Amino acid sequence: MLFSLVVLGVRAAQRRHLEDRILSTWPETAALDPELVRFAGSLAAPALASHCAGCHGGDLHGDPTHGAPDLIDGEWLYGEGRVADIEQTISHGIRSGDHRSRDLADMPGFVLQNPYRRYRIASLKPSEIRDLAAFILQMNGRLPADSAAAARGQALYGSALCYDCHTASAQGDPAIGAPSLRRHAWLYGAGAEQISDVIAYGRSGICPSWSGRLPPATIRAIAIYLHVRSGAS
Repeated sequence: MLFSLVVLGVRAAQRRHLEDRILSTWPETAALDPELVRFAGSLAAPALASHCAGCHGGDLHGDPTHGAPDLIDGEWLYGEGRVADIEQTISHGIRSGDHRSRDLADMPGFVLQNPYRRYRIASLKPSEIRDLAAFILQMNGRLPADSAAAARGQALYGSALCYDCHTASAQGDPAIGAPSLRRHAWLYGAGAEQISDVIAYGRSGICPSWSGRLPPATIRAIAIYLHVRSGAS
């Protein structure tokens, strides 16, 4: 009995030591330390299964029906996949109500009378929305049956202010969470119908804030784990 208590005490002390190390080490450096990476995995895997799999899936590959992104494909809405970027999102969320959450932009619903809650922009006709979807499909090498629609969509891309968030080259802006429209990672599905639906009705997905709900060491561990799994190291 005494031996078991000693073993448990030693293990608890080792865990506290590693928790201190994972928090005191610079995040990007921690992701290069094999011992801390292993420890991060031991904390992150059960936390992800309990708190994140419901949206992002048990395999972490996301769920387009809910707009939950793939967490390990190397494509990032916010930042460039650095540990600190991921930790910021986990800690404070996206449109979560946390005063430090990521909430600088969202996708307007262009078929609505007032498409955007942040400032006034013009609505689009359903035919114009279809043209924009055709242009996006064409950019991704999926040529639409009506190339004229894609040409009209390209002109609309500028006049409808799409470039304001997604940039003139449609490469997206990770500072505000505007995704690239030239990559094959789609939050809500990549078909013409799904793309048109997003343009028509908009999206403003929410990721909860985990600060105060998960221990700081666990949040850091998840960020390191996802950074490494995504191949960013």
